[in-house]
Amino acid sequence: MDAYHIYYQKSENEFEEINYLVQIASILFWKKNHGDINLYCNDIFLKNISKWGIDKLYKDVNISCLDNMPYPDYYSKYWSFCKIHAAKEIATTNSDFCILDTDLWIQEPINIDNEYKFIGYHPEQDLEHDMNPYINPKDIMGSDYKLFKWDILPINCAFIYLNSQILINEWYRWCVKVINNNKDNDIIRNSGDTIFIEQRLLPTIAHTMGMKLGTLIPNIYQPHIPADDLGTEWIPKIGFDEQNQYMSWNIKHVWGLKKMYNNIDIRNIVIDSVISSLDNYFPNWKLKYSDIYDKVLTYKVNSGLSSK
Repeated sequence: MDAYHIYYQKSENEFEEINYLVQIASILFWKKNHGDINLYCNDIFLKNISKWGIDKLYKDVNISCLDNMPYPDYYSKYWSFCKIHAAKEIATTNSDFCILDTDLWIQEPINIDNEYKFIGYHPEQDLEHDMNPYINPKDIMGSDYKLFKWDILPINCAFIYLNSQILINEWYRWCVKVINNNKDNDIIRNSGDTIFIEQRLLPTIAHTMGMKLGTLIPNIYQPHIPADDLGTEWIPKIGFDEQNQYMSWNIKHVWGLKKMYNNIDIRNIVIDSVISSLDNYFPNWKLKYSDIYDKVLTYKVNSGLSSK
C-alpha cells in the first residue's frame, strides 16, 4: 500500500528538528510494515529536510504540485488544502492509497479493508460550543448545506485511506467552492475554516454518497474539552478494551504538542516517545541518523543520554 506525506512549510521553528525526527519514524515504520512512501511538499520544505537526508528515504518526491497550488494568499487560513490538492493528483494514478501526517507513526502493521472508500483516524465531536472549532455548515455553505447529510461526526484526518477517485474529485470540487465563497471572510473559530474543508467535509460527502467509511479507532475526541491525565476529552476513554488499548498504543501522533515545545516537559515527552519507538524496532537507527539524533538531544533537559 503506497502512502504519502503531504506538507507545505512556510518556515522552520526553533525546535523543528524534533519534527524531522518524528517524520523519519513515520517513514521508517510505514516502509517496514506496509510499503512505499512518497512525499508531496513545497520547495522550502524539501530544502530543509534535505539537510538531514530525509528526502532520500522516500520513493518519490514531488514539489511541482504544491508549488503551483491555487489560493497562495490563503494558505494560512486553509493549510489543509495542500493535502486535498495533492490527493486529487495522486488519485489519477493510484486507485487506493494512504495519507499520513508527518507527525504520525504506526509501530506495527494495521489492517486496511479495501471495501472502505474512506478511513480516517478517529471521530471528533461537533457541538455548538464556544471552544469547539467546527463551523456550522449553514454559516459556510449557505443553501448548499441542504445537499448533504450532516448526521455524521467529523473525522480526524491525521491518517487517511482513500479508495475512490469519485469521492476525491467531489471532495476537491466542494473544497474549492467553499474556499472561493469564504476566503475573504474572517475566520469564525481557530482553524475552523481548514478543518471544515478536511475533517468535516470529507466524511460528510462520503456519507451522503452512501460510501462505506470508518476510523482506525472509535474514540470520539471532544475538542472543546482540555486534555487531562484522566482522558476526559475522549468518549469513551482511550483504552476502554484490549483492542482499543492496543491501537491507541500502536498509533503515535504528536498533534498539538508541536505548538508546546517551549514547555520542557512536553518537549521531553515527544523526544522520549519517538526515540523509544525507534530503539524498539530499529536497533541501528542512531548510527544512520546520528546527526539529527545528536541535534534533538540538545533539546532534552537533564536527559542523561549520550549519542555515543
